[in-house]
Amino acid sequence: MDDRMRYGVVLPGGSASEQLELAVLAEEAGWDGVFVWEGVYGVDAWGLLCAMAVRTTRVRLGTLLTPLPWRRPWKVASQAATLDQLSGGRAILAVGLGAYPDMEMGTGEVVDRRERAERLDEGIDLIRTLWA
Repeated sequence: MDDRMRYGVVLPGGSASEQLELAVLAEEAGWDGVFVWEGVYGVDAWGLLCAMAVRTTRVRLGTLLTPLPWRRPWKVASQAATLDQLSGGRAILAVGLGAYPDMEMGTGEVVDRRERAERLDEGIDLIRTLWA
């Protein structure tokens, strides 16, 4: 790997088609990475990233952050592996606690920071095991 500075762009949202076209334009403009938001509801980040993978050839692809404590780790592992295969190894998986540390979203998800941290650690361990 070379040691040059890399530059990524976080897409501002929009429809799946709009974001797909922005990813193509980002690659054409020379960006090194394209990242999308993974929200509670809206355009499915992983489906969108897979579409980007087949429309681009060089740019790295990933979520801005996947809130692993609120997801099934085996599903995230599968989605990231699928993206990595479709993109020829360009997938980036960024995981964290999630952006709502003190808010109840009405979805029944765990909001306690300590419990989410435990789930994050467990999820990372499981993903590593599955990928091994």
